[in-house]
Amino acid sequence: MRIRPATAVWIYAAVVAVLLGYFMLDIPVQLNDSLQNILGVRRRTMWDLVLNQFWSAGYLRPLLFAPIKLVFEASGGHYTAWFRGFHVAQMAFTIGLFVALLRVRTWTDAAAAPLALAACVGLHTFAGTIREAFPINGYLTVIDCCLAAALVAAARPRWWSVPCAVGLLILAALTVESGLLVWVVLIAGFIAGWRGVPRWGVVLATLCVVAYFVTRFAALNTSMPGLSERSTGFGLQILEPAQIIERFGDNPWPLYAYNVGASVGSVLFAEPRAGVFWVVRDVLSRDVEPWTIVNLVACASLTAFIIWFVASGTERWRRWELGHNDQLVAVFVAVLGANAVMNYVYTKDVIMSPAGVFFALAGYAAIRECVGRLEHVSFGALGARRAASVCLLICATAWGIKAAGVHFSLRHIARDVRMEWAFVDEWQVKQEITITDPRDRAIVEVLRADALWRRPALPRIDIPWPWPGEWFDTSQ
Repeated sequence: MRIRPATAVWIYAAVVAVLLGYFMLDIPVQLNDSLQNILGVRRRTMWDLVLNQFWSAGYLRPLLFAPIKLVFEASGGHYTAWFRGFHVAQMAFTIGLFVALLRVRTWTDAAAAPLALAACVGLHTFAGTIREAFPINGYLTVIDCCLAAALVAAARPRWWSVPCAVGLLILAALTVESGLLVWVVLIAGFIAGWRGVPRWGVVLATLCVVAYFVTRFAALNTSMPGLSERSTGFGLQILEPAQIIERFGDNPWPLYAYNVGASVGSVLFAEPRAGVFWVVRDVLSRDVEPWTIVNLVACASLTAFIIWFVASGTERWRRWELGHNDQLVAVFVAVLGANAVMNYVYTKDVIMSPAGVFFALAGYAAIRECVGRLEHVSFGALGARRAASVCLLICATAWGIKAAGVHFSLRHIARDVRMEWAFVDEWQVKQEITITDPRDRAIVEVLRADALWRRPALPRIDIPWPWPGEWFDTSQ
C-alpha cells in the first residue's frame, strides 16, 4: 500500500504531538499564578468572572477566566488531569491546524514539513505557550484562533465562513489583547488573495475591531498598561519599573521603538530575547553558551531562506500573482509587524508566539521552494546546488537541536514545579497568602498530592555527556 505525502506528514505530526504531550503531562499544575486563579474561579460565578474583567485597569480580558471556570467545574475534583489534559489538547489542535495550512500535496512538500514543525514547536516564542503557569494558556488560545482564521480564509467560502471568522476574532480579542491579530490575518489574507472570507466578512470583522476600541477606550475608559507595569529588557540588561520611569518617564518613545524592533528581531534572529541581547552580552563577557549560537543560527538561516524565497519571486510579487506559499509569507509579514507593535510597552517572548508560528509557516514555503529547485538541474551550477544543500543541512540541524531541547526543558520544568509544591506552605507565607476556607484547603491538598504522590516524577533525562545542558535551550 502506497502512503500519500499528506498522510505521511499527518502521521509524523501525530508523533510530534504525542511525544510533546507526554512531556507536558508530566508537569503538574503550576503553583505560581495557577493556584490563585483556580481558587479565584471557585469562589465566583461565571457571570461575575466575565463582568469583572470589563473594569480591569489596563486590560480588557472578559473571556480569560471563563475557560478556567468551565474546566474547573467539569473536572469533578480531578484538577491536574483536566487542566493538563486541556493544555495538551490545545497543543495538539495547534499542530493539526498548522499541518492543515501547509497543504501538503507532493513528496517535495512532505520533505519540507518536518523542518517547519520543528520551527513551530522549537522557536522560543512557542515555549511560553507550553510551559506558561496560567491554568489555561490564553496565548495558545490566540494562536489557535489565528491559525483557524487563516485556514478558513484560505479555504473555499462556505455559509459558515464569516460567522466562524468573526467568532474566532471575538473569542481571541476578549481573551488576550494579541487576539486582535485574527483581524490582521483576515485582512492580510484577503489582500494576498484568500477568498474564504469574502469582502463583506472582512468589513464585518473590521467593524468588530472598531467596536472593541470604542468599547475599551470610550465606553469603559480602560487604559493601556503603563511603564510601571513590569520590567523589560533593554540592550544588555533588564530594567525594573523604577529604572524605566527614571530613564524614559519624560519621553517613552525611544523605549517603544526599541521594543517593537526588538520583538521583530527576536523572531527573525532569536536576538534579542525579551529585549536583551544575550549573544552580545555573552561575547562581551567571553562566556558564550552554545545554545545561544544554535538559536541564532536556526532563526537567521530560516530568515535567510524566506528572504531568498521572496527575492527569487520578484516578478511574481510585482504582478501580485501569489500562490499559497506566497500568501503564507505575506500573512507572516503582516502578523510580525502587528504583533511587534503590540509589544511596544514591554517585551515578552510569548506575546510574539503568533508571529513565531507564522514564521514557521513562511519558513515552510521557502524550504519547500528550495527543495523543489534542488530536484531539477535548472537550479543552477553544481556548486550552487551543493551550497544550498549545505545551508539546508545547517538549518535543519539547528532546528532539530532546538526541537529536541524543548523536551529536555519540559522535564526540567516538571522537576522544578514539583519542588515548589513540596514547599507550598512556605510559599504561602512568602506571598503573604492565608487560605482559611476548607474547600480551598482541600483543592491545595489535592493539587499537592497530584504533584508529589499520585503523579510522581518520571526519571530524569540523564545523558552522560555534558553537551545537552550546553546545547539545549533550557530557558525555553
